[in-house]
Amino acid sequence: MSPLRLILLRVTIRLHNYSRWDDGNIRRVVHWVAKDLKLKRGIKFIFQSTWTEIDDDGEIVPDTEAEVGFDGDASDNGVVRVCVGKSMEYPFVYDINNELKGLYLRKIAVLKDSYELLLYMTAHELRHLWQWEHPDKARQIRRLLKCDDETDADIYAIMTLSLYRNQ
Repeated sequence: MSPLRLILLRVTIRLHNYSRWDDGNIRRVVHWVAKDLKLKRGIKFIFQSTWTEIDDDGEIVPDTEAEVGFDGDASDNGVVRVCVGKSMEYPFVYDINNELKGLYLRKIAVLKDSYELLLYMTAHELRHLWQWEHPDKARQIRRLLKCDDETDADIYAIMTLSLYRNQ
């Protein structure tokens, strides 16, 4: 592989850490998942321990802070946000079937600690960026699995968590 090709496969990650977590751990998780997905665009990754609204540019809206256990979102402009609240108790059983009614049956995940929850949510949200970068492949996967984009992202997050546990 040529050096130019290697440069093109690298992902630039702008980390905005609004928590007490170590930047190095967050950056390792994001790089690991982005490398696995072979993402080609820059990512603005926002990590929080409390939830806030963000505007269309991915900037935090002042005075909108709310306590939440965990959540995440991604937008097609490359802004990804993950929140892992301080109040979470582990091990945590995440039954996404109860969270998102009317969608396909999904695997129930047991998350052992906050690092696993960060990995799970990061993999889920970055999978959405992959879906936007590769719409044809994403559509084929959804047809094959007879699922929607959220279920695809959840399946990828479970697989990533399994890979992490088996290292």
